[in-house]
Amino acid sequence: MDGLLNLWDRFRYTPFEYPPRAHPLPNLIVIGIVAGFVASICFSLLWGDKRRSWRELWMPVGTSFAFGYLVLLVLLPFYYRYGNLPSSFQNGEVGILIAEVPDEPNLARQRAYELAIRDRFQKSARLKDIAKVRMLTRPLPVDLQDQQIEAVKIGRWLNASFVLRPYTIESTQSPELTVVDPGQTFKGESSLGKFPNAQLAYLDHLPLPDNIVLLAEVAEALSLEEEMSPDAADLLGDVLASPELPDAAPGRPMLHYLRGYGLRFAGKPDEAIAEYGKAIDQKPDFALAYDERADTYYIQGDHDRAIADYSAAIHFDPTMTIAYLFRGQSYAGKRQYDRAIADYDEFIRLDPKDAGIYLYRGEAYNLKGQHNYAIADFNRAIQQSPKFEAYYVARGVAYHAMGEYDRAIADYNEAIRLNPKYAGAYNLRGRAYHDKGDNDRAIGDYDEAIRLDPKLVEAYDNRGLAYYNKRESSRAIADCNEAIRLDPKDAVAYNDRGLAYDATGEHDRAFADYNDALRLDPKFMAGYYNRGSAYDDKGEHDRAIADFNEAIHLNPDYAASYYHRGKAYDATGNHDSAIADYKEALRLDPEMEEARQRLQTQPE
Repeated sequence: MDGLLNLWDRFRYTPFEYPPRAHPLPNLIVIGIVAGFVASICFSLLWGDKRRSWRELWMPVGTSFAFGYLVLLVLLPFYYRYGNLPSSFQNGEVGILIAEVPDEPNLARQRAYELAIRDRFQKSARLKDIAKVRMLTRPLPVDLQDQQIEAVKIGRWLNASFVLRPYTIESTQSPELTVVDPGQTFKGESSLGKFPNAQLAYLDHLPLPDNIVLLAEVAEALSLEEEMSPDAADLLGDVLASPELPDAAPGRPMLHYLRGYGLRFAGKPDEAIAEYGKAIDQKPDFALAYDERADTYYIQGDHDRAIADYSAAIHFDPTMTIAYLFRGQSYAGKRQYDRAIADYDEFIRLDPKDAGIYLYRGEAYNLKGQHNYAIADFNRAIQQSPKFEAYYVARGVAYHAMGEYDRAIADYNEAIRLNPKYAGAYNLRGRAYHDKGDNDRAIGDYDEAIRLDPKLVEAYDNRGLAYYNKRESSRAIADCNEAIRLDPKDAVAYNDRGLAYDATGEHDRAFADYNDALRLDPKFMAGYYNRGSAYDDKGEHDRAIADFNEAIHLNPDYAASYYHRGKAYDATGNHDSAIADYKEALRLDPEMEEARQRLQTQPE
């Protein structure tokens, strides 16, 4: 009961507030009439024509009145929420609510703000169909702080962007503007200046409309940015061109930052970088601007500049976890995995419940060859998010790298169960089957991956290699051709097509493809290995040795490179070097019988 009384005490004056224009007695009269009406109905239904004295009826009548009163109390919140309010603004509209001018009986002056702002919006080509103005006829509380709270509440109900609250002090207008959801961009509350009440009669001279238009343009630009529209940057450019900005508007550094964000998503990274630079020039400790500029450098592949900006962002905001993440990614892009892991460690210290960071750190461990550490991280990620298929795929890759193909396949199976349309998981499972020697099942998975994603270049690369292993060179070449068509910079496709050309005896074409593969990726170990083998087959043993040297430099743990270099040394008469290479090949792969046999046939 206390709760209902408190609710009634809060809302009983709602129709008469700001300013009180009548005594609250009419409210009580209305309530009494309605309650009496409800009581009469209940009396008729319950008692009909029965003849009883009023003393006998006082309890049901009293109960009826009490019931009617309680019904009103229950309905009051619904009245408060929906009564005397305009219709809601639509998504995509910039909605401005105009509260009543206090103590202003003249209807024309009461609507002065509304009409002046509406007129300015009609003159703006960008805003005339987007910005909407509505009168809020429900009075707001007298106290300014309570007004602001109420304005935010009603603004959210009606999906408004702003609430303009006229306020009168001794015949002077001192309007306040409430931004309904200011976030980190707008100032939540601001004054719009002062002017005499008499000026309400002259709409052309009201000082508010231009300010409101600029604010509406900012709000519309932010809405467009959420939709990643290229128009957002142009609109913010117009706002920045204004010599003065409203108090409620974001500062110029924030506007430059927001415009940079819009330019970035409009596909203009260089202009975005310049805009972030302006934000930083005006606010040198603007961590967000450093972070976004770093993201732009990162996307461009400029890891050094990205790292410098992420470092600045972290300097000004040491709790910015996203900067640690992407600085780590930048270090990983430079193959500085220890530094990357150190950044991921700091992210985890700040936010240990983020499952995604374990994926990134696990991938760094994988690239370092520390697969057990990687698997431990992927296990943590799966423990926190057991229904996210990417974590199973990542763990499958780690198992695959360790040669545990069945465990890798089990993880790929789980990823496919969670997401049957995950083309990448089929492609990787195909790789695992291929490395187990089951080319037919591998090709089946590559087929499914390509069906789900006809532009998945890796699936064509892998299927081409599987066809090559099955000695179906023409099919292998066809798949490599498609991969190259989809991605002319795909070094793997050139390398695999070179293998297929070698198998068909088209050695010149094979050499041309190996050369293209190494031109596209000078650190492509397989390209050096395959070209070295081709040189060895042609009898150009010195060239073969040079390519095997480079392959070993790039991957010192690949036994086959030592074996084939040993063969080339043998062919040149350098038997000591050959013996050393065969021994190293056997150390790395004790089951390499070819190396053992070669070693046993070496001259004393």
